[in-house]
Amino acid sequence: MIQRKGIIIYFDDKKVLDELDKTIVHIYYVSEKNKYAVIYCEANRYKPLCQSLEANPNIISFEDSLLEVENNSF
Repeated sequence: MIQRKGIIIYFDDKKVLDELDKTIVHIYYVSEKNKYAVIYCEANRYKPLCQSLEANPNIISFEDSLLEVENNSF
């Protein structure tokens, strides 16, 4: 079974979603009104993803999701 990490991303511009869609993440939920998205990635790719999120100027902040996603398969 693949271990996954959930991340909540708060963004400024919607084009962040297009950039994320091209990467190795699965976009689970997007709230365009409140400008946040819930994404999942494999646990072994979590640290490089966080580094790229910090470098992105259109992302205000991000945090770990509290939902356990180990039993979910995408």
